[in-house]
Amino acid sequence: MENQKTGSKEGSVENKFDYDVVLLDIEGTTTPISFVKDVLFPYARDNVRAFLEKSWGTDQCQEDVKALRNQAEKDKDMEDVVLIPDEEENLSQDNSWTSKETIMDAVVANVIWQMNSDQKQLP
Repeated sequence: MENQKTGSKEGSVENKFDYDVVLLDIEGTTTPISFVKDVLFPYARDNVRAFLEKSWGTDQCQEDVKALRNQAEKDKDMEDVVLIPDEEENLSQDNSWTSKETIMDAVVANVIWQMNSDQKQLP
């Protein structure tokens, strides 16, 4: 049944804001910290490569990889940080080519390093 005042169906919530995602800090807030460590981190570890393979060609994925690369560069003095090569940068430096697979491997390793190091990054 439709609500006469809002034109929306009963029980539904009308989105009057211009956003696609709501990101919440759930660790210890809405769920136990152990859930993040025992469930979410293993899920991310097991699926980050498949996610990258599926979305690599999208603008959003490339923006995220660039952000990870920039953050890794800022973190370069931290122990065991994994830097993410840039295909274009390498071409201009030594005429070698960094493959998509090599870059993807570095992104996966960097994401795992961030989880293992309990890194907190702002968007």
